[in-house]
Amino acid sequence: MGEPWEDELAPIAIIPAAGCGTRLGRLPGSKELLAVGFETAPDGSRRPRPIVVHLLDRLKAAGIEEAIVVLRAGKWDLPAYLADGRDRGLRIGYTVLESSPHVPFTVVSALPWTRGRLVALAFPDILFRPEHAFAGLLERLRATDAELVLGLFPTDRSEKTDMVELDAGGRPRRLVIKQPGSALRYTWSIAVWRPAFSAWLERWVAARESRDPEGRELHFGEAIQDAIEEGRSVEARVFEGGEYLDIGTPEDLERAVLSAQSPTAR
Repeated sequence: MGEPWEDELAPIAIIPAAGCGTRLGRLPGSKELLAVGFETAPDGSRRPRPIVVHLLDRLKAAGIEEAIVVLRAGKWDLPAYLADGRDRGLRIGYTVLESSPHVPFTVVSALPWTRGRLVALAFPDILFRPEHAFAGLLERLRATDAELVLGLFPTDRSEKTDMVELDAGGRPRRLVIKQPGSALRYTWSIAVWRPAFSAWLERWVAARESRDPEGRELHFGEAIQDAIEEGRSVEARVFEGGEYLDIGTPEDLERAVLSAQSPTAR
């Protein structure tokens, strides 16, 4: 397991929440606050459990106690609900963007607040198991010289995800981004990385945007693919019996609600 992280390397999560949630149609508030089940409050009462709370509990279970939420201006219901995170045993801060052209831009906007720290990338609209998945990624990061470790989950929905091809040693070799009919088995949905990758990612976004002034939407998977091609050290942890579900469409939100109602839901 190795020694505990030094204070300056203690992990901090970046939670991108600057999107508009347009695939879900018109909503009464931020999609991150949509309930996908119920939980027991400290006073013993039952209350709805928003999808973002699922993520916060996963971070806490892995010993990640600080997070930066990147907001789009106008999504004030999210900080109003989460506040400073103390009721979940976390410390939450916020940075606000007027708009964001893509997820890599959103993530990079939070990196100045993570200098010298390990980063956990945590999407607030994804339901996943096992509970301690982030702990598994941090263990792999500690045990290797990797700059970036991806958390991989089995899926048969390649048209909606970034599928990851592994080499014979179990390391990511390439990504296939949102292509139907892929024979690959795993998608990535969480990640952790070292400060060196944060610095590289800032350079990557700046370079890509300078080459594409029209502002084409970039996928985070493109950054991962370029990192692999440049020979940066990228590892993966496969959660073979794990589960992953994005709530970005009405159909997937319904699946998430039904999943949360199952006897095995956590």
